[in-house]
Amino acid sequence: MALRQPTCSVNEKGLYVLHTQYVYWYKEQRITVPKGFVWDGASIPRGFQTISGIRKDRWIRAAALIHDFLYRTNGQFTFRMIRRTLTRKQADTIFYTMMREAGMPWRKAIIAYWTVRGFGGAAWRHHAKRGFQLEP
Repeated sequence: MALRQPTCSVNEKGLYVLHTQYVYWYKEQRITVPKGFVWDGASIPRGFQTISGIRKDRWIRAAALIHDFLYRTNGQFTFRMIRRTLTRKQADTIFYTMMREAGMPWRKAIIAYWTVRGFGGAAWRHHAKRGFQLEP
C-alpha cells in the first residue's frame, strides 16, 4: 500500500502549509501533525538533488513532514492523552521507513537517512533550545 501524501500548498516564502491534519502510525503509536503546520520540506541542496536524484517532493514529502514535526517538537507528541517522546534516531528511522513505504528505492532512502543522521543534530539541538511546546 502506498503512503498517503499530505494535502498541502507552498506559501509565498516557499514553505509547505498543511491543509488538513496528517496522521501516521508508527509501531502502534499515532503521530498527528496539526492542520496549519508549516515546514520547509526536505532540506536537500540543489547539487545533492542532482547527484542523488532525490527531490523535495514525490516520495519524500510525507516523510519530511513527519520528520520536521518530530524535530521541531524534539520527538514529543501526544497519543491517547499521554505525552510520548521519540529519540532523534527514532525520528530519522521513521523518515527512512516512510520513504520506503512511499516507494523510494532503498539506495536513495538510505542516502537520505544517513544524511539526516550525519547533519540533523544541529537542527535537533536548535529546536531543543527553542523549547517548542505542543498545545495540550
